[in-house]
Amino acid sequence: MTSSSELPAWYYRVSEVVKRRNGVTLWDFDEDISDLDETNPDETIADHGPDAAEYHLMRGKMEERKRELFQRKETIRKRREDVREEEKNKFGQVRAAYEALEISMSRSESSQLGPIDSQFELYCMDYFDSFL
Repeated sequence: MTSSSELPAWYYRVSEVVKRRNGVTLWDFDEDISDLDETNPDETIADHGPDAAEYHLMRGKMEERKRELFQRKETIRKRREDVREEEKNKFGQVRAAYEALEISMSRSESSQLGPIDSQFELYCMDYFDSFL
């Protein structure tokens, strides 16, 4: 538990940066934000002391940065999920076309493949999961 006269280490690091630059930017806190989903209950500081007001201001900015980074992380996760679902649907379309071709070839039916020099796209979930 932090005593009322002792502020967390991040405060001293950030306050030095702020004094040199004469202002707070949200990315000043990035070095201290290791886990976006967790808050530190030990960082309860009494509302007295010479640095209390500045500490609470910086604490608010740090929480704002945590929320911003969490939202960014969620947006990226959601986009990746959407792209994966689209890739899965395209993969299913290719598989259905291939199965239809195999069925028509097994029945000795001619198939309309179109020109051999056509451009086409292949979809592969293994590639998506490994590299994206």
